[in-house]
Amino acid sequence: MKQIAGELIVALVNELMTSLGLLKHGLAGLQAIDAGNDFYQLPLLLLANGSEKLCKCVLILKHQEDAGQFPDQAMLKRWGHDIEILTDSIIRTCYPVDYLKRQVAAEVATMILTSLARGSLPGSRLNQLGNGLRWPLSRAIRR
Repeated sequence: MKQIAGELIVALVNELMTSLGLLKHGLAGLQAIDAGNDFYQLPLLLLANGSEKLCKCVLILKHQEDAGQFPDQAMLKRWGHDIEILTDSIIRTCYPVDYLKRQVAAEVATMILTSLARGSLPGSRLNQLGNGLRWPLSRAIRR
């Protein structure tokens, strides 16, 4: 049992490092855009994928803290890929209402997370852009 938990922790650390790398390269790609280079699809995909992985890592850690075990494969699949839903789950499970009332910084953090996920801040439509860019053929077929 301890061996399995150790393997899960290593896998989680790898996912966290991957998510941070994706976010780093996505931001660097956006900074490289200029008049001669307007290729923004890959940096946005990297940001969307990195955000999704980071959200799932947070939810996995919260589930492990609350339930004393890591979530099973079925639960991970139920979480899906929607960054808005994942962010809402983080806010709901990690920031209880009574905690938000006592901690102004936590309330500000949830407002920023919500704004980023919903696209209220400039350049933060990662969910829509990531989903649309990830599967452009399926989007065209739906029309």
